[in-house]
Amino acid sequence: MRSLRAVLTILGKDLRLRLRDRSAFVLGVGAPLVLGLILSQVVGDFGGGEFHATFAVVDRDGGEAAAGFPDVVRQVPGVTVRDNLTEAEARSAVDHGDLQAAFVIPEGFTDAVQAGRSTELVVVGNVDEGLMTQVATSIADRYAGTVDAVRLSVAIASPGGPPDPQLIAAAQAQPPPIQLVPLPAADRQLDSTTYLMAGLGVLFLFFLVQFGVIGLLEEQRGGTMARLLAAPIHPVAIPVAKALTSVVLGIMGLTVLAVVSSLFLGADWGDPLAAAVLIVAVVLASVSIVTLVVGIARTTEQANMVGSIIALVMGLLGGSFFPINRGFLTRLAVLTPHHWFLRGLGDGQAGGVGDVLGSVAALLGFAVVVGSAGAVLLVRGAWRR
Repeated sequence: MRSLRAVLTILGKDLRLRLRDRSAFVLGVGAPLVLGLILSQVVGDFGGGEFHATFAVVDRDGGEAAAGFPDVVRQVPGVTVRDNLTEAEARSAVDHGDLQAAFVIPEGFTDAVQAGRSTELVVVGNVDEGLMTQVATSIADRYAGTVDAVRLSVAIASPGGPPDPQLIAAAQAQPPPIQLVPLPAADRQLDSTTYLMAGLGVLFLFFLVQFGVIGLLEEQRGGTMARLLAAPIHPVAIPVAKALTSVVLGIMGLTVLAVVSSLFLGADWGDPLAAAVLIVAVVLASVSIVTLVVGIARTTEQANMVGSIIALVMGLLGGSFFPINRGFLTRLAVLTPHHWFLRGLGDGQAGGVGDVLGSVAALLGFAVVVGSAGAVLLVRGAWRR
């Protein structure tokens, strides 16, 4: 009981110290928010987001073969069609970025199609909108393929004679023999805002949790460790209190970051319970790494330097700044808590706690393996060097 009171006393003292000097708030919340806002403006929505495009259709033909083309374009999800522009207006709008692309159906398009002659469907694109131009080209190719199929069907049904308008209409009404049917699936991908807030949050978490465990070395340097060891408490109570300080600071920092980014920046951390479980697990994993560093280090400066290097290297490998999609680096990423935390948040987008248990198990396993080694060093008295 006395040791428990000692743990709570040391914990309360360290928490008051860090909250008074606002260092915990700056590292745990302020720095990730500011850096995340800057990076979000620089890199944009690397998560993909929803597809949106505005295309124009200029019908200079006015015939039957051209009349159905705007409806074909409108069937593409996320595409808005403007069909009230002249060719000059559409080309100008594409050049100025007001439109992503434009389609120009030339005069005589319907006559050429019905007569079996070759014709053109012009796609006007912007040099800075390469992807959108490819999308527009694919739509035009799809329509051209449909027209060719109708023309071939009519030619086979009425060989050697003029095409029957009713036969053309019947061929156009037939559905394609093969259709692509999208199957909606649960989205397990974080949007850019959530990814940056969560990634930077766990990156700065490693700096934040150092305040607690590194306090062992600070107590030694300040001369107060000898007094603590002379007190009528179990020596293990001291490192336990310092580790708990790191855990509490880490949970508080990530929780506040999640709430603030959700309320003011539109971040989506998924199911609250799943996010809370992941936060606790990643905090334990990060504290285990800091515990090992402090157990090995001999001075505060050495522990801070080594801890900072580990935090930055793991943050880069784990994808704190941007997703890692290269083979070798992807395999290394699984060795970092950052990777499992971000993966767990992505899985949590599709459901609840059950979907994040795999990532939680990886984080807790990391905490047990690394934390055990660090705890052995601390309990054996490595902090007294």
